[in-house]
Amino acid sequence: MRIVLIVVAAIVAIILIIPVFISEDVSFTKSIEINKPVDQVYNVVKDFNYYKKWNVWSQMDKDATGELSGPVGEVGSKWSWKGDTVGTGSLTIEKLVPDQSITSRLEFVAPMQAVAQDLWKFEKVDSSTTKISWSYEGSVDSYFGRYGNLFLEGVIGPDFEKGLSNLKDLVESMQPVQADTLVTAEEMTE
Repeated sequence: MRIVLIVVAAIVAIILIIPVFISEDVSFTKSIEINKPVDQVYNVVKDFNYYKKWNVWSQMDKDATGELSGPVGEVGSKWSWKGDTVGTGSLTIEKLVPDQSITSRLEFVAPMQAVAQDLWKFEKVDSSTTKISWSYEGSVDSYFGRYGNLFLEGVIGPDFEKGLSNLKDLVESMQPVQADTLVTAEEMTE
């Protein structure tokens, strides 16, 4: 019995100590090349009206509700969602560098609470090809929550890759999208 108690105590001690060695910060990046000019790709990504057309999580939870607010494709533009599978959260554009990058605040409200950065970088490969990189950067406040950092890329990374593939298919099938002709929410539902 004493050996069992020692083994159990050792396992508990290991579980308590391991998070010390796991970073509270987590980040990963996925990339893809799209056969369209950089301004075309940038204009689609910054316009949340297109989000449901390529976003994997919207496709996972077709009954989820979404709401757009703020200026379309500008700083302050916000996509909020609520669903049984995808939970509740929002994505708000915080910074735009035309044809180069988009920085957004990603906030999860339920079933868990977390805040992270959703980052996009756009690189002109040539006049008709763009390399885009989509990154997640966040940190965990909870000591034991750090365990999740070990698995986050393995769980969400494939969704990023599928989303990028969907985005590639969407953008490559579209006519040019100019910044001054972004669609409205009403036009997306027609």
